Amino acid sequence: MNSIPDATRLTAFTKKFKSNQLSLLVMGCSLATITTISLFYGLTRPCVFGECPQINQAEQIYEQTEILSKNNVSDAEITLVKTNLELAINLLNDIPFWSNYHQESSQLKNQYQQQLDDILLLESAINKKSKALLSLSLSESSPLSLSQLEALKQEFQAAIAQIKLIQNNEFLEEVKNQKYKEYSNNIQLINQRIVKEKRAIKSLEQAKAGALLAQNRENTANNVSSLELVYNSWTKSIKSLQDIPIETTIYQESRTLLQSYIFRKNRIEKRKKQENLALEMYEEANKYAKLAEKSEKSNQLLQAVNYWNMATLHINKVPQNTFKWNEIQPLTSTYKISLAQAQNKFNKSRELNKISSELDAMCKTKEPICNYDITEKIIRIRLESNYLEQLWMIALQAKAEGNLQTQVELLKHLSTFEKRLQTISNQTGKSIEVYNPQGKLMTVYHRRQ
Repeated sequence: MNSIPDATRLTAFTKKFKSNQLSLLVMGCSLATITTISLFYGLTRPCVFGECPQINQAEQIYEQTEILSKNNVSDAEITLVKTNLELAINLLNDIPFWSNYHQESSQLKNQYQQQLDDILLLESAINKKSKALLSLSLSESSPLSLSQLEALKQEFQAAIAQIKLIQNNEFLEEVKNQKYKEYSNNIQLINQRIVKEKRAIKSLEQAKAGALLAQNRENTANNVSSLELVYNSWTKSIKSLQDIPIETTIYQESRTLLQSYIFRKNRIEKRKKQENLALEMYEEANKYAKLAEKSEKSNQLLQAVNYWNMATLHINKVPQNTFKWNEIQPLTSTYKISLAQAQNKFNKSRELNKISSELDAMCKTKEPICNYDITEKIIRIRLESNYLEQLWMIALQAKAEGNLQTQVELLKHLSTFEKRLQTISNQTGKSIEVYNPQGKLMTVYHRRQ
């Protein structure tokens, strides 16, 4: 009964032993294969036997980076140098640590890597610069705002910061200085644009403030001087807008405002001319009115009429809707009345002079016939006693002598005298009373239609 389990255990042990042998054999073959492959790989790596062409190639490639030592290196040349350095480092990376050239390659690789790191810093600065320059070129058709300009400035400042990180690299010193100067100049140009933009914004603010002041002044203007202030305010606002350069963001807005401001300035200028004309006409009218009053006082009636006429003409030339228009309305009627009164006085004076001339011709002969007094409605004539006595003597003598001719001439003289008095009455509309030397009324002549 106990023999069966022992046989089973023996069979199982035998199978397990054979399996382990097989596994060991497989493992041994695998290790041998790996070892062979590894040995083959290690022996076939660059620079394991003989010379090391990778180092020569890397050094030749590195020599091409000498272009960085010349002036005015382009961005494309810098990119080419970066590519060459990466190629040289890759060549050196292929040299394994078991190579006799590994130490030399490591030294060269460290040297090249340091150069590449600096080149990458330079390239990063170039990329920032290129991005900023692209924005600047786009701004030629569309000006940049202050925030955009500040952002560009920061890009260039960041680029300079990258350049400053390149330390103790004589090989890149020339390029570093070149780029530093170039980017610093770009920052200076951007600063100028920023200053120009700020000035433009300030000019626009000043223009708008001046326009508001002009409008307020116009609303309260009540004389030519206040209109002059309005005009000056518009002029200053227009000048502020004209100072805004085309390359600023607010240029287009300033052009729209400029047209509006010029229109308003021209309107004020036209109104100012109207007000100046009104003031000139008013002052001229006032001057002639004073001359007319002075002439009336000195009884220069014709001159007074002429002056009142000039005063009326000038006062009527004051344009409507001006400051002086309402002020001169009472004067218009006053001057018209004064002109009519002066004309009436002059007419009466001229009529009086005419009557006086005619009466002088009648009364003031070689031997005075009469004297007279002229009032507004009546002319009083008093005959001279000598004249009446002479007529009486002539009449008596002619009658006594029977001298008909003298009697006819005497009657003719008296008839002519009466006709002349009647004519004067008809012309003037005044009644003429004739008195004897003692003041007794002899006859009255009334106007005949």
